[in-house]
Amino acid sequence: MPKYYTQDLFYVLANPFNRDIVCMQTRKGETIRFEQVFFTHLRNKKGRFLFYCILKPLDNIPGVADDEAILFRVISGSGRATRLKPEFKRKIYTEVDKLYREALDQAHAEEKTQRRSCNPNNLNSPNNLNSPNRPNDPKL
Repeated sequence: MPKYYTQDLFYVLANPFNRDIVCMQTRKGETIRFEQVFFTHLRNKKGRFLFYCILKPLDNIPGVADDEAILFRVISGSGRATRLKPEFKRKIYTEVDKLYREALDQAHAEEKTQRRSCNPNNLNSPNNLNSPNRPNDPKL
């Protein structure tokens, strides 16, 4: 059962810790579920922020392969509910794709750094269960 938010969709999508499924309805009333992949912003020529998100469909959509995702422009403001509009402009797609790949590279680099710092062979680490320096476990 999907969650229903009292806050605007923009804030749900902009939350980097959100892992909930995004549900949209087609004009025919069918519900399509999406997994959020990425959220970002670009500046237009006037200096205003334009927001975009990449959503991967969890349900079958004709013309969209299982390993494909869809780029949406997030339209918010003016006292109206946030709307998502598929973005088809090649320039926008290229810029968002570049930002997405940079974020992936950064996440992979951080993951490697964390793995190196968590060396299980370091017996003097207080995080090691066999370490003589381990603090006493709390009693239940």
